[in-house]
Amino acid sequence: MPLPQQWSVSTKDLGVTMDNGLAFDEHVANIVHTAPTRVHLILRSFLSRNREILVKAYVTYQRSVLEYCSAVCVVKFRIM
Repeated sequence: MPLPQQWSVSTKDLGVTMDNGLAFDEHVANIVHTAPTRVHLILRSFLSRNREILVKAYVTYQRSVLEYCSAVCVVKFRIM
């Protein structure tokens, strides 16, 4: 006997989480929650404290995550 289908409040598509009202609040909360962890991992992974190396690591591993789909989130906040 099949189980009844359960509806979820939010869904994740192409790495972007949105709720039933097409709001990105959960997506932004997830990104903000994981950002300090990623920065801490970058600092733990590199023995060197050379500023240029750390900036390149940040741009490569952290900023790309922060900027992914940011244009969609900004448009939503401008409309409100």
